[in-house]
Amino acid sequence: MVKYGKPETTRPKGFFLRLDLITVYAIAIERITGKETSMPPLSEQWPARDRTKTPNASFAAGGP
Repeated sequence: MVKYGKPETTRPKGFFLRLDLITVYAIAIERITGKETSMPPLSEQWPARDRTKTPNASFAAGGP
C-alpha cells in the first residue's frame, strides 16, 4: 500500500475492512515461451491502419 499510495493520503485505521481477507501468492517463473516479432512501422499500426473485421464501424447515437 505504501508503494502505490500517496504520502499525503491519510486513512483511519480499519479503513480497509476486508484487507485481512486478501491472499497474495508469489510465483517463481521457471520458463517463459512466446514469439518475438518486430513492430510494424507507425503507418501500419492501429489506428493509422484498422485491421479489425469492421474497419468502418461507427458509434450509433441511439444504441441497439
